[in-house]
Order: sequence, then C-alpha cells, then structure tokens
Amino acid sequence: MTEPAVASSDATNIESSIVRDGDSYVINGRKWWTSGAPDPRCKIFIFMGKSAPDHANPHRRQSMILVPAILPA
Repeated sequence: MTEPAVASSDATNIESSIVRDGDSYVINGRKWWTSGAPDPRCKIFIFMGKSAPDHANPHRRQSMILVPAILPA
C-alpha cells in the first residue's frame, strides 16, 4: 500500500490506479515497500490502487488486485 509521495498508510491518499481494459486490468503506480516480495516463495502480489476515483465516498475508491509474481510464458 505504501507510496513514496503520499501518506499512504491512509488508503484515501493512494495515487496508484487500477483500470479495467477489456478482460484485463492496467495497474499504474509506484510502491515504496513490499514485504516478502523478494522471497522466491512469493507467487502473488496484492496491489492496492484507486479503481473508482470519482466515487462520492473516499473510502470506497480503492480496490486490491492479485498480480502473479511470475507471468506465464
């Protein structure tokens, strides 16, 4: 969840985005710290970003998406 330019411990400050593109999603953003990511046992990342930036409730603008650590060949 952490991002270098914002106080991202509060999810309402997240700036990274998650946008649906047909049957896929485009994620865009820079994360500052990821726990356990370098461990070879890590097979998936959980990415948190804004998926509904215009939602009236700022606490309902974010989503999490599972991203494979290793993409299939």
